[in-house]
Amino acid sequence: MYKITGYPQTVLIDPSGKVIAKDLGRKELAIKLNELSRKKI
Repeated sequence: MYKITGYPQTVLIDPSGKVIAKDLGRKELAIKLNELSRKKI
């Protein structure tokens, strides 16, 4: 009926497989990625 083919979702996973963050909006995702790029995981 609605032909939904996907659901927008973000999941950030660290190298060990642990979920760092999920369901972030565009602005929150950019902030988190900038924060993580300055840290060593």
